[in-house]
Amino acid sequence: MEKRNKALKKAVLLMLGILIVVLFLNSTISDFEESKTDIKSRIGEKVNGGELSISEYIMLCEKTIGIYLSAGKSGDFNKTYSLLTPEYREVVSFEDYVESVKDIKFDTAYIGEIEIITPSLYQANVTYSGDVNQEYLILLEEKGYSIIPDNFLVYEEVNKEIKKKNVIYQLVSYEVYADKCIFNCIVTNNRREEIVISKALMQDDRKVSLETTLQEKIAPGESKKISIPIESTVFVPTIFELTRETDEKYMMYQFEL
Repeated sequence: MEKRNKALKKAVLLMLGILIVVLFLNSTISDFEESKTDIKSRIGEKVNGGELSISEYIMLCEKTIGIYLSAGKSGDFNKTYSLLTPEYREVVSFEDYVESVKDIKFDTAYIGEIEIITPSLYQANVTYSGDVNQEYLILLEEKGYSIIPDNFLVYEEVNKEIKKKNVIYQLVSYEVYADKCIFNCIVTNNRREEIVISKALMQDDRKVSLETTLQEKIAPGESKKISIPIESTVFVPTIFELTRETDEKYMMYQFEL
């Protein structure tokens, strides 16, 4: 009986241990997913006409982008990579990142102007030797900060399609940058004549519509990949729309994001 009680107690403790681990992993995954998808709330609303004080400029230089540049100067790419946002690291592997920065002369870096984009997002212009310029975003958060190369904010897979009149419109993904959104599409023309995509439109989270004109021609039987940039400023898209033009009318095909 005593042995049975001990065995039962061990089994209960083991189950409790497993339950705690599962709850911890679920919580960690949820936190990570929330940090990924909640980029808009982390960035905040755009600021127009804001200026940094000298003390704010020095703080950002010394405590954020300066730390990144110092780590790059010492060749500590593990540290520089760890300072990037989860969204950037999800898209760019450590190996690809190192390949992209290994020839940068970090020891010649000069931090120029730093602009306010939102209350928590700043854009720093860094000049390297040979007048090579690169812009970095600085994202201030409750538990520290992150550095973002190339103005990149987030990448979202969509994989939605619309089939109309023997044409398949696929929205594969979109990328949000500080100054634009890029929509990656595939258009498959199963008609007997050429088709023309003449316009793309996005509606952002302010319900403001932004558009760009196109002249994408897809031949009969062709499946064409199209990347469409639309100028925007740190606003996340909620609707994307393609327009096909014919001699008689315009046909719009809308994706909800």
